[in-house]
Amino acid sequence: MIIEVYHADVPTFRTDEPCTFPKGFTLVASMEIDTLHGTVSEQSATALHIAFERTNHIDTAWHKPEFQGRQVKVHVELPRSTSVGDVVVIDGLASLCMPVGWINVPKARPAAETAAWLEWLSRPIPTPNGDL
Repeated sequence: MIIEVYHADVPTFRTDEPCTFPKGFTLVASMEIDTLHGTVSEQSATALHIAFERTNHIDTAWHKPEFQGRQVKVHVELPRSTSVGDVVVIDGLASLCMPVGWINVPKARPAAETAAWLEWLSRPIPTPNGDL
């Protein structure tokens, strides 16, 4: 499974603006992980968790050489942690990091569709325990 992590070039850490991915984003890391078990949804959730964890400054900077044993290829110098508004692509499917969880990223929309995109972003996020 191929995972690519893209950070917003100008991070706002907000979700009330339209996602323009891939425009305005830079590839900061990539990794390959073994095939995961479970349903497609479970595999995706696990892969997103792995990507997020491996590209965050938790105990120390994630891009330092001692952490490259986590099999992360760093594509930029001194990357920040992955956060709200960043995108992870798993086998071609893009997901946007939200304050809680992830949502699929539709293809970039023209400015005329911004209102519809904002409405779509404001919809509840379905979870196994109910909408967020």
